Amino acid sequence: WQEASACMLDCNYRQHKSISISGCNDLKIFSLNIRSLNKNISRLRDDIDQYTKFDILCFNETSCNPDNAAGGIADFELDGFYTPILQNPSRASGRGGGLAIYINNNTCSADDIKVVDGLSSNSTPSAGEFLFVEVKVRKNINKTAIIGAMYRSPSASPNTFLESMKSNLQFLERHKNKHIIIAGDANIDLIQHDSDIHAQTISEDTLSHGFTEVISKPTRITDHSATL
Repeated sequence: WQEASACMLDCNYRQHKSISISGCNDLKIFSLNIRSLNKNISRLRDDIDQYTKFDILCFNETSCNPDNAAGGIADFELDGFYTPILQNPSRASGRGGGLAIYINNNTCSADDIKVVDGLSSNSTPSAGEFLFVEVKVRKNINKTAIIGAMYRSPSASPNTFLESMKSNLQFLERHKNKHIIIAGDANIDLIQHDSDIHAQTISEDTLSHGFTEVISKPTRITDHSATL
């Protein structure tokens, strides 16, 4: 808890250029609602030096199905990263939703990456989308990590999503000796914790399973609002 509290107190806004390259004792993760991977893949490639600073990239709302791409999954590859692990959007239209995880070549070997099938799902939009990957981090950490990407559409039922989330947290109990990080966009505003039952539920469920939010500042800011 002290370590998590220190992380929350140290939470700050930073420009990409000010972030250092992941060191041998680090595990740096970047998470973003990318709003179409296909539309933004060129921008990622143009700024690839800023992204290779991270060990793992997690993107949600990718809106992409590699089977429909002219070059297949190769259309979404990034220099310095293994072939991405992509999960199709749960909606039949393929619009909105979708998850992607990229793992840096320097973080582990290709054989040290596997999808955790019992946790990864996109069966129905209302239940949310989850993609979990197990990585045997080499570097000096030399420990297995489980990285989860998740997404809930703002039009989907928060209650059904929270039930799925709770089920995944219970499943993760069997991996309690590993580093586990969950990143993504639940479209539940934690700033409204005092008045929003869904914000209270996700905070209580994650905390009861040993997880805590380490981002303490708004992640989406407009001229009229700020949400976390």
